[in-house]
Amino acid sequence: MALEVARPPGGSPVDEVRGHIDILFRHTLGPYYERFFREMANGKIMGIKCTGCGVVLIPPRPYCSFCYAPTGEWVELSDEGRIMTYTACTCLSPASPRSRRTPSRL
Repeated sequence: MALEVARPPGGSPVDEVRGHIDILFRHTLGPYYERFFREMANGKIMGIKCTGCGVVLIPPRPYCSFCYAPTGEWVELSDEGRIMTYTACTCLSPASPRSRRTPSRL
């Protein structure tokens, strides 16, 4: 793989790297995210209920982020709700093709 560092005429390097990198990998989601995404693919939004304080967490996780008790029962949620916050991710890898460099919305 050959990478080329872009330089302005007569100048120093800039922070852009041009090239192509093939990255093949597998990533396991784990038991909580695996079920969450499998259910989403089937049209269901699932959360998991805390055994301590009773809050329903989405995305699901093994321990409650409020009282730190273990979670237990899976709960199907409504497809209606309220957005409390969001994040715009604009930091991209130099390996990302320029044609796909758009911010992600979480």
